[in-house]
Amino acid sequence: RLTNSSEVVSGRNNVNQGIQLLNTNAATPTITLGTIPAVCGRATSFQIPYTSTTNSPNEYMVTGIGVYPNQRGSLSGASGVIKVSIDPNNFTGHFTLVVLNTINGALSSPIDGFVAITKIPAPTLQSTSTSICSGDSITITASNCTGIVQWNTGETGSRIQVAPTSTITYSASCANNGCTSTSNSISINVKKSLQCKSLASGSWNSPTTWSCGRVPQSCDDVIVQSDHIVTLDREGLAKTIQIENPAQLQFTNTGSLFNSSTRAHSGTFIYTLKERATTSAGV
Repeated sequence: RLTNSSEVVSGRNNVNQGIQLLNTNAATPTITLGTIPAVCGRATSFQIPYTSTTNSPNEYMVTGIGVYPNQRGSLSGASGVIKVSIDPNNFTGHFTLVVLNTINGALSSPIDGFVAITKIPAPTLQSTSTSICSGDSITITASNCTGIVQWNTGETGSRIQVAPTSTITYSASCANNGCTSTSNSISINVKKSLQCKSLASGSWNSPTTWSCGRVPQSCDDVIVQSDHIVTLDREGLAKTIQIENPAQLQFTNTGSLFNSSTRAHSGTFIYTLKERATTSAGV
């Protein structure tokens, strides 16, 4: 009979620690193994097929690094399959099997076996940008996958185009020959877009100048309303700018305007529109 004297046995030399012999004079049971199927890298179990036995073994025990404790049970007959539960983070593919005839207490010699593990590398994800304005689209590309890339959006393929409206994380895994890799992920920060109208003449960098209650950010649509003069004396940000007629946007020698992290204008000058206009690249 199999006992519980050893919870974890890591190799062939220690396999008998979990078994108590009842009769060392009885005929030694044997078991002939079939071809052991390979498993995927994240598998939680594997199977040991056997094709024949001698001297009537009716129980088995499997041990090894990454094999969970208490992997033992009854043999289903002269041929069959033994299922073994494993820790996918620690299993090395090596295992040791012994079989026992509980009627006469005879124990087999340990059998060392190996399971091939198919490990699929996770894809590498890259994005055209990791910070965008709400409503803008970006392309995310997956590389280092020799199979099919599977996205958490339900799409497949090496790239996807997305237009998220809030901050979100995209992930993808690689599927090949029936195995799937762990997934990699990439987070996209989505900035909220506001319309910021000037309430009166004043400094660009004063929140009280704007209807949005803050200094315009890189995703905001800015409108300098009629008869207002807005002065930019340091760095300013905007997605689009509209200057009504008549209105002015005045730059001092330290003022500069950036759109999507690109300098649009800097230096000392006055920009006055005689006609209504809109620009998405700065003034």
